[in-house]
Amino acid sequence: MPKRGKKKEENGSGDETGPAPAKAAKAAPPLLYEDPPTREATPTGRRWTLKVTSWNVDGLRAWLKKGGAQWVQEEAPDVLCLQETKCPVSAVPAEVRALPGLPHQFWASAKDRPGYSGVGLLARTEPLNVTYGIGDPEHDADGRVVTAEFPSLFVVSAYVPNAGRGLARLEPRLRFDSAFLAFLKRLDAQKPVLLCGDLNVAHAEIDLCHPRANKSNPGFTPQEREGFTRLLDSGFVDTFRHLYPEARGAFTFWTYLGGARARNVGWRLDYAVVSQSYEACSEAAAWLLARLREPPRVALVCGSGLGALAQELRDPQSFDYAEIPHFPRSTVQGHAGRLVVGRLGSAPCAVLQGRFHLYEGYSPAQVVVPIRALALAGVHTLVLTNAAGSLRPGLGPGHLLVIRDHIDMAGLAGRSPLVGPNDDRFGPRFPSMTEAYDPGLRRLALSLAPKELRASPGVYVGVGGPSYETPAECRLLRALGADAVGEGGETQNDPEIAPK
Repeated sequence: MPKRGKKKEENGSGDETGPAPAKAAKAAPPLLYEDPPTREATPTGRRWTLKVTSWNVDGLRAWLKKGGAQWVQEEAPDVLCLQETKCPVSAVPAEVRALPGLPHQFWASAKDRPGYSGVGLLARTEPLNVTYGIGDPEHDADGRVVTAEFPSLFVVSAYVPNAGRGLARLEPRLRFDSAFLAFLKRLDAQKPVLLCGDLNVAHAEIDLCHPRANKSNPGFTPQEREGFTRLLDSGFVDTFRHLYPEARGAFTFWTYLGGARARNVGWRLDYAVVSQSYEACSEAAAWLLARLREPPRVALVCGSGLGALAQELRDPQSFDYAEIPHFPRSTVQGHAGRLVVGRLGSAPCAVLQGRFHLYEGYSPAQVVVPIRALALAGVHTLVLTNAAGSLRPGLGPGHLLVIRDHIDMAGLAGRSPLVGPNDDRFGPRFPSMTEAYDPGLRRLALSLAPKELRASPGVYVGVGGPSYETPAECRLLRALGADAVGEGGETQNDPEIAPK
């Protein structure tokens, strides 16, 4: 739920609002997407089984005066996460204690600072276990985190520290980010995690109204944004951005000053972040198998301009990526964003018309979801293609490079999809990469390729993109032994299918 606003010095976003009028006009923010609280089914038709609501209340008592309790009764969540309660545990109002349907209540408050910070987690059913804090003495006295363990997941209610006016508290904030991520990883190694709360960061430029004016302000510094990126890279998903990747003006905070809310000059600081788990890939696989006439055995990932291969399939079935549960959505021009399944010759094949890239804002864990899902659906052979840039003299336009090995620059920088807790159901912790590309398939490709393609083996290097490489970068990559370069989709996908 949107926060009602904070003082300028507490958020650092007041510079974007302009002079404050004597009294700001009240206006509701625009309707940006159809997602009413009464929705009882996912976009794919599955009925929800657990309803979780999160709200930075900016003070429990003030929240009650504004009708917060009545709204909760109408919403009827199974779990309610509250942040910035600004209330000692002993002083939680009786009206909140008596909220119908939420008898199991767990509160944390700052030990020596009344009226500061504080979080709550209220549940319809009793959790298996509840913990307070993140196991770090530097931060646990502020009452910022409550975690409830349920049979199938952890729910975390969190209020992340603000970096403070003039970034005076940036270093403690960054230490919190590091310790909090380690805490979430420990939970994720046990069962899926749902993190709800005010994370005090606008992750991307789309997540605030005036990004350029706020790059040095708390909540939008490069360090804080990188901290959130590390969270996503560790196998977690920003659920709002997953569902609405291009929605603008979707904010949860507006300063009190300058009529910011009336003009929708705000920030998206509040999130629901979930584990990108085995279960998500399994659900995508089950969704496909329930609709396919036969399961695929081979998957072909088509890069830019190569998706027409799907036209060669017999008896095709075609699905938009947006239809398939947990699939990312392709945002690259020239990528159709469809999965087409049919027979190519005698083989049941799945052709992916377009892939996903780190430069689109997806984490490594998100990039590999389609490959993992297809592996669970029965695929045992993966063919990766792309239109790459040549680094080797004599390797020209239209020539075919059969990859014998690769250099994964993103992986070397720590952005491999294998980073994080290992799920043995996907494969071993340390898959062998000695022969990542099947020698038999490579020989077959070289022997069958038409002569005019001038097929040859070589080494592919994947980089982050999206900009093309400079001449100096090309010389460096060539010196490393690469024959062709592209934006990383292949090297991010391949380690996931190799163990299969």
